[in-house]
Amino acid sequence: MIRTNFYLTCIVFSLVFSCSNSEQKDNYPKNNPDKNSKKEKPDTQENSTEPKQNKKVEKKKKSDSEKTIAKKVEKKKKKKEKSIWEKSVATELPTEYKNKLKGLKGEKLKKIKRVDDQHYYISNETRYDLWYPHIKDMGGAYVGVGPDQNYSLASIAKAKLVILIDYDYEVLSTHRLYMLFFREAEKPEDILEFLKRKHVKKFKKLAQKHYNARQARWVSAIHRGAGNFIRKHHRSRSRRKKQKGGRYWLTDPKIFAYWKKLVENDRVFLAPGDLRTGKALVEIGNLLKKLKIKLNLLYLSNAEEFWSYTKEFRKSIINLPFGDKGLVLRTVVIGKKYAIGWKFHYALQKARDFIKWMQTPGSFSSKTIARKHRIPIDGKPYLSRFPAPPASEKQ
Repeated sequence: MIRTNFYLTCIVFSLVFSCSNSEQKDNYPKNNPDKNSKKEKPDTQENSTEPKQNKKVEKKKKSDSEKTIAKKVEKKKKKKEKSIWEKSVATELPTEYKNKLKGLKGEKLKKIKRVDDQHYYISNETRYDLWYPHIKDMGGAYVGVGPDQNYSLASIAKAKLVILIDYDYEVLSTHRLYMLFFREAEKPEDILEFLKRKHVKKFKKLAQKHYNARQARWVSAIHRGAGNFIRKHHRSRSRRKKQKGGRYWLTDPKIFAYWKKLVENDRVFLAPGDLRTGKALVEIGNLLKKLKIKLNLLYLSNAEEFWSYTKEFRKSIINLPFGDKGLVLRTVVIGKKYAIGWKFHYALQKARDFIKWMQTPGSFSSKTIARKHRIPIDGKPYLSRFPAPPASEKQ
């Protein structure tokens, strides 16, 4: 009995031990297989591709960010990059612009009716210095009529391009003569010297070099016939005090130097034309648009007071590409009480207000606006601003 129990106990113990041993085998981790099982190879391929893919992703992100940064830099450069009209006047114009400017023809002057028989080799407006504070450093394009007062106005405004228009071929020829003088002069006093008759032969040769045959003949004729007259005018004017209109291109070295730069760097152009027909002004307006430059200053002298605004003139003014701060300068004769200097009243007007007048029906001139609507500047009776037309005028 005892022996039988012993055998049973041994059998039970062996069964329990074998079960627990099998359970331990089943619970072994897979990375520790038994001797009979094959060793599992680590997934080296999968582990090796993951870092490579990560590196590719990182490189792509880096290149994308670099491209984004490069684009931003390019945009900033474009924003910072100045247009040709923002650069110094000493900067050479692109060939495309030069060709367009050389193509400026203006209007044929044979059939134009003059308002008087006088040739304005000199200006009879002596107090245009009153405008200087209002036009300083305006930049952009300048368009003006008449003789040499334009040189001072355009220089004070720091114009980048100048187009001078006149219906008198002799005035245009005087500009051509001055342009030769400025190319040769080193200081303002040289201009007075060059105006003497003893220099006619020298500048005749220069005129033949720079201009066509007809233009050269007229330049030489003006020099020979009107040189002394112009010289006397400047000698007299240069003696005036600066407070009385004595500050202009001949007496102010800075004004002289800037105009000289404009001439030497081919930034000054001439256009024959009559304001009344609007033909030359329309051509100038279209040209300025092609050149992508705004007209910041239009100087009309007292030309408008001789006639009521024509349909053609109105259209030509509306067509001009004025800048946001564009101004129109003019003189007008409305009586001694409102004049300074010889006989002129000096006025300025915002270009957008002038355009509104050009869109206003009716027959009127600058003299009409001056008498009815001028607004004195700083209480000065001889200096005023022309406003936009009132509601009653627009009807």
